[in-house]
Amino acid sequence: MEQQGYTRIIKLQILIHSCLILLLGLAVLVLVVWTGRDGRFVALQDSGPAGSRYSAFPHAVLCVGSPLGALLLAVAALCSLGVYRESEGLLGMGVVCLGVLVCGSAQGAAWRQARGMEVESAAKDIYDRLCHDFAVNQTAQVKEHLAAIHSAFSCCGRDLPTLHGQRLEEVTCSADMRAHKEDCLLAIGHFLHKHLDICWTLILATATIALSGLFLTSSLYFSVRLAESWNRKGKYTLAGCTDSM
Repeated sequence: MEQQGYTRIIKLQILIHSCLILLLGLAVLVLVVWTGRDGRFVALQDSGPAGSRYSAFPHAVLCVGSPLGALLLAVAALCSLGVYRESEGLLGMGVVCLGVLVCGSAQGAAWRQARGMEVESAAKDIYDRLCHDFAVNQTAQVKEHLAAIHSAFSCCGRDLPTLHGQRLEEVTCSADMRAHKEDCLLAIGHFLHKHLDICWTLILATATIALSGLFLTSSLYFSVRLAESWNRKGKYTLAGCTDSM
């Protein structure tokens, strides 16, 4: 009876973890769509030169986030079905996928700590380059990129020299933006810092839930496997014994 009660508790906890993993998977997919569709990311992506350091960030979020979200949804389904059917195969696949999630989360956490600031610096470099190009050689294309960034981030310029007796803010910002002026470098840095904090939170949540889910699912997997072996105990027959009898 104690063994059955222990198994029921593990099953309940795995189902709770499966629901949390499902929510995490949806959150990761929402983050991927947000990164790809948000006007601020689009403005920076379109304004940066080809092959810039920043351009690798949205691409990495898409290439890593989409499989990660799909894997989280698959793990939630495998663990739930494995508990419901007490299937050794499904539980085993769930254990493997949870192990992959733990390893991937550790790698993502290491990247966030080592390279997180590079993303923010690369985005600010894009705006600095545009301001420098516009100050040296005023062109319609650069002005369009600056206007797109100003509109997306609701910011207006920075401390810059004058251009033909006018400040660059007066040339590239609307009257409403100039009235509520915010330094664009601060606005870009604040936005990306917040976005990376959300990524960090999802990584930590995935690592924590995947690690505890790995322990629980492994326990249930071996419980099912040992129970099947125990139920077969004493029911084996040697080949040829029945024939001789």
